[in-house]
Amino acid sequence: MKARTPINVFALAMMACSSIFGACATQLGEDALTAFTYALHIFLAVSGMFFVCLIFCRSSIYHPDELANAQKNGLSIPPDRPVVAAILIGVMITGYATYQILSE
Repeated sequence: MKARTPINVFALAMMACSSIFGACATQLGEDALTAFTYALHIFLAVSGMFFVCLIFCRSSIYHPDELANAQKNGLSIPPDRPVVAAILIGVMITGYATYQILSE
C-alpha cells in the first residue's frame, strides 16, 4: 500500500497508455509510420506532463503517511505550485497544436 503514492499511480498509467498506443501503432498497415509518430508524440507529451507535475507538485511524490511523519519530525517540503504546472502543461499543449497547424 505504501507504494501507491499518487505519482507512482500516474507513472503506471503513463506506461500503460504508452504501451497501448505503441501496440496500436504497430497494427496499422501502410500508415504505420504516421501512427508510430503520433504514438511517440503522445508518449513524449505524457512524459513531459509527468515531469512537470513531479517538479512543481512535490507532495505528490510521497505517500500521505510518510508526508505527515516528515512534517511531524520538522522536515518541510516546499509548497506545491499546481498553477505553474498547469501553465507549463498549457504551454506544451499550445506548442504542440501550433506545430501541428504549421506542419500541415
